[in-house]
Amino acid sequence: MKLRRIFVLPEEFTPEGIKFSKQATKYLTQVLRLKAGDEIEVYDGVQRYLVRLVAASAGQIHGSIIQAGIVEKQERFEVVLAFSCVRPGPVDEILRHATELGVSRLVPLISSRTTRRPAERKERWVSIIRAAAAQSGRSDLPDLAGVTSLAEFIEESKGASIQLVLSPDPKARPLLSLLEELIPRKIIVLVGPEGGFDPSEQAEAVAGGFVPVSLGKSTLRTETAAISAVSMAMMWNDWFQHRQAIGRESPNQ
Repeated sequence: MKLRRIFVLPEEFTPEGIKFSKQATKYLTQVLRLKAGDEIEVYDGVQRYLVRLVAASAGQIHGSIIQAGIVEKQERFEVVLAFSCVRPGPVDEILRHATELGVSRLVPLISSRTTRRPAERKERWVSIIRAAAAQSGRSDLPDLAGVTSLAEFIEESKGASIQLVLSPDPKARPLLSLLEELIPRKIIVLVGPEGGFDPSEQAEAVAGGFVPVSLGKSTLRTETAAISAVSMAMMWNDWFQHRQAIGRESPNQ
C-alpha cells in the first residue's frame, strides 16, 4: 500500500519526533483517516522521513521518526506562473492545481483590472500549497512569492528564460507551437485578470520581453487559463522527454 504524504514546518519537529500542527492533525485524522500505528512519509522541503503515528494529546497527533533521508534534487522543467489576483475561490484553484501539476514558483499579481487586492501573502495559500503537494506526491514545495505589482514583476523578469503572456490576440502564437520551436527548460507564464490586461499593460509586458501566446479560440476564466497553460506546458515537456528517450533507444540507421 502506498504511503500517504504530508509536509511539515520546522516548528513541528521536537526532540521526540514530530508534533503535528492542529491543521495537520485534522488532515491526518479526518481526511486521511489515519490512527496510531499507521506510517506516513513526511517532507520538510529538504529531507524525507518515514514516520509512525504514535499518540495524540491536547488535540494534536504525534509521530515517531523511523527513518530519514536526503531528498534528491532532480533537474526538472521549470514553470513560473504569475497570475492576477481574482476572487478567493479561483485563486485557491490556481494555487492547488498549479502545485499538483508541478510549477516551480507562484507569483500573485496586482494589475489595473485586479478584482481582489490582498495586501500580503496569506497563510491560507501556504496551507493549500502544502496539502496539494502532499496529495500529488511532490517532494518539494513551489516557491510562493509575495503579492507583486505587474510592473515590478515585468522588470524583475527581464532577460530571464522564456517569458510568455497569455493573449486573446488572434495573431498570438499557439503555446504548444512556441514550446516546440524553442524547447525551453524554464518558462515564465503571465496570466491576466478577467477580461485580460489593460492594453497599456499588455504592451508593457511585450516591451519587457514577454511573447504573446494563445491557448485556443475559447475565452477562458483566469483560473482556467492559468491551469490550462501549465497543463499544456507540462504535457509538452513529458512528450518531448518521451521522444528523446525513444531516440536514444533506437538503433542508428
